[in-house]
Amino acid sequence: MLAKPGPLTDGERKLIEKHPELGERIIAPIDRLEEVRPIVRHCHERYDGLGYPDRMVGEDIPLESRIIFVCDAYHAMTTDRPYRKKLPTAEALRR
Repeated sequence: MLAKPGPLTDGERKLIEKHPELGERIIAPIDRLEEVRPIVRHCHERYDGLGYPDRMVGEDIPLESRIIFVCDAYHAMTTDRPYRKKLPTAEALRR
């Protein structure tokens, strides 16, 4: 699915959107990573509440998760993808 050249189906998107919960479950047995679990779970939450998996809003999202989200979005915009070309740095920063 990650290399699919066209749009994802609804089912594919739902499957992709489960990965933060899967990541949280993978690290759950590791006691020393207990503090990291909510960061992993919420790294795709959006400040406007349109993210996933829990549709958290604003300051309710852990700061570390918000930082990861911004870094991930920038990387996604500035990297060629099967379904689109990368954006120039200046354009990615404007978005």
